Amino acid sequence: MQLTVLLGAPGAGKTTLLSHLRGGDLLVADMDEILEDGALLGVPVASGSGAAQWPAYNRLWVRIASIMTRTGVPALLSAPVTPSEWDTAAAEVGVPVPTTFVLLDCEDDVRSRRLEKRRWSTQQISDALADAAELRDFDLPVFDSTGRSVSEVAADLTSLVVPDHGREQG
Repeated sequence: MQLTVLLGAPGAGKTTLLSHLRGGDLLVADMDEILEDGALLGVPVASGSGAAQWPAYNRLWVRIASIMTRTGVPALLSAPVTPSEWDTAAAEVGVPVPTTFVLLDCEDDVRSRRLEKRRWSTQQISDALADAAELRDFDLPVFDSTGRSVSEVAADLTSLVVPDHGREQG
């Protein structure tokens, strides 16, 4: 079964979208779910100081994704990993996981407002805007959360991820 990796800079709406998709027609996971205070087994991975651990963390998630896809159920993984980082990890693990990448995005002013509500600093917001610009350079299918309900975005994404979703059985 295919794995879909959902990318998105902070403020795009990933957490909100994932909570809406859980319990539906697909397996849903977020690479951050197994972290405690940004660390895995006490080793920091969720900040720049943990960058040396990112390749090992990516390899762990390739293994987890392999398990997810063996269920035969379409799987969606939210991940702060580039397609090339994922491919490198998969090659190192030696586990082929058929993977499609998609981007959840929003307009920069919307992202800024969302992050301001979270009380992010000006520098953190600037970094998130830069992350969003970098992700847009990957030329991936985009699901835009600007001015759309979470239900609409979830329906569009599910239609891509779940084969025959929404088609009448007959």
